[in-house]
Amino acid sequence: RATIGIDVSKLTLDVALTVDGEQVVSSGQFANDAKGHKALLKWASKQTRKHGADEVHYTMEATGSYSEDLHEYLSEAGEMVSVENPLKVKSFSRMQMMRTKNDAVDAAVIARYAWLTKPALTPPMEPSIKRLRALARHLEHLTRRRAQEATRLEGAKDKLVIKSIKAIVKRYDQEIERATDEINRHVDDNPELKKKRDLLMSIPGVGDKLSSQILCEIKSDAVSVKAQVAHAGLAPRQRVSGTSVRGKTQICKMGNARLRKALYMPTMSAIQYNPHIREFFHKLVSQGKHKMVALCACMRKLLVIALGVLKNGVPYQEDWVSKRPVG
Repeated sequence: RATIGIDVSKLTLDVALTVDGEQVVSSGQFANDAKGHKALLKWASKQTRKHGADEVHYTMEATGSYSEDLHEYLSEAGEMVSVENPLKVKSFSRMQMMRTKNDAVDAAVIARYAWLTKPALTPPMEPSIKRLRALARHLEHLTRRRAQEATRLEGAKDKLVIKSIKAIVKRYDQEIERATDEINRHVDDNPELKKKRDLLMSIPGVGDKLSSQILCEIKSDAVSVKAQVAHAGLAPRQRVSGTSVRGKTQICKMGNARLRKALYMPTMSAIQYNPHIREFFHKLVSQGKHKMVALCACMRKLLVIALGVLKNGVPYQEDWVSKRPVG
């Protein structure tokens, strides 16, 4: 079996091929465009035949738009592809005590990582989800920039500057409204997305914005709830050393920061209006947990509930949830 590690950058793809876990037997560099993707596939086919491999597993780090097109191309060609969290690969590289770092070495590390860890295959993103993600991230960007300009406005003194910033803020408000309308229209035009959004919005604390972000940022339905929580970077992490040194339990922030950020304010709302989340929060605080620790646990709980209604296809039911253990 061959593994091909791909280090993806804006312009190039550095690749390394290993067979049966041995050292790199072949490497190369291709342009990160349609022509380069085609050349990579042709090269991989030739090299795997040359080295007697009966199957090939491509692995790359998630680098946003730089890796998405290649992932889609290889998947459509029927290839096995895994797209991994860069922090996982970085951690693996540290364990391998790699001292040299360049694109070619990174590709070799990814190939070795894929051989030893055998990461799960990553299905290509559905076109409807891909567009929803593009729109949701655009809205997130607009909202962030609008907040920055509003902060500048608070400290502005010059009349011309104030007038200019107000015009910019107004323009952002218009674009935010436009992006929001387009997201709602896109979801309404897609029956499956609309059904899932309605399921999510049956949960107290979950609105239009969070439901869209959950739909486009979670992994495929085939992934377990535990893996989804880890993907969001909300899995608890405990540090233990020997038998006497014990660190505080923290969340592992190696996952999707966008999803964590999206969950923050809705969870604050859910603590007030969602009986299940409110009960869970106050139980943790009464046990001596810091309020921020309890809040993070509630973020995780809200995500688990959201994943539950999506998996079961049933709207949120307070009576059903309350029968389950809190924790």
